[in-house]
Amino acid sequence: MNKITSTDTIFATVIRRGTTCISTRLTGMKSISEVMDYLRKCMSDLAGLITIRLRNASEGWTMSHNIMLRPQATVPVTDGYPSLFAAQGL
Repeated sequence: MNKITSTDTIFATVIRRGTTCISTRLTGMKSISEVMDYLRKCMSDLAGLITIRLRNASEGWTMSHNIMLRPQATVPVTDGYPSLFAAQGL
């Protein structure tokens, strides 16, 4: 199992349809789950099959994961005023 310590330098790349969407260098991460949580926040607008590549420059390992992401559910924006038609189901 590949481990990460807070002193490691992690290079993370997210690829979708052959295009690099995210390419970043991370330091101070303490686990792979912490890296994935960070990437999930950065990928909130992505959907479909993506490839995540992690390279630990300090330890000398590389890993790759293919993940299918669903589109984020959109929250309807309301203006704060009640609808006159809500009670009628319109």
